[in-house]
Amino acid sequence: YQFTRSGPIKKLLTEAKGIYEPEARRLYIEIRFDVKDPLWRVEISRNHMQFALNNLINNAIDAIPNKGNITIITKQENHNVLIIIRDNGIGIPVENLNKIFDPFFTTKQDGLGVGLAISRSIVEAHGGRLSYEDRSGGGSTFIVRLPVLKDSEQQNRQ
Repeated sequence: YQFTRSGPIKKLLTEAKGIYEPEARRLYIEIRFDVKDPLWRVEISRNHMQFALNNLINNAIDAIPNKGNITIITKQENHNVLIIIRDNGIGIPVENLNKIFDPFFTTKQDGLGVGLAISRSIVEAHGGRLSYEDRSGGGSTFIVRLPVLKDSEQQNRQ
């Protein structure tokens, strides 16, 4: 991957929101945005990370049968920048949890089952982690954890 210092996380998320908001509105889904700026600096391949984030947002939209919300949050924690994409859709059945990142596993009628597998590979290629957390009230939370650049925390504190 071609990496860029000081990855424009906020810009990527703003662009993704712009891409998916018209479709979300049509489906009565509100995309809420709680994106902090500035974040600690990360190193990313812009196009690849855009694919991963777009995939997670698209999956969130697909998981909401009618009327709902998606919340996109960023925060800094334990030398990582976190991108949290949370929806109040149908969630993931317990029996599927250990398969969601497997290539070619899908529950979608027209799905190929490669989106989450590719997204996880992209995040891991950045030295990060993509994980899933179940929401007790229904829905899903996917968390992208990206390591900060070594000098980033110091510079942002000054």
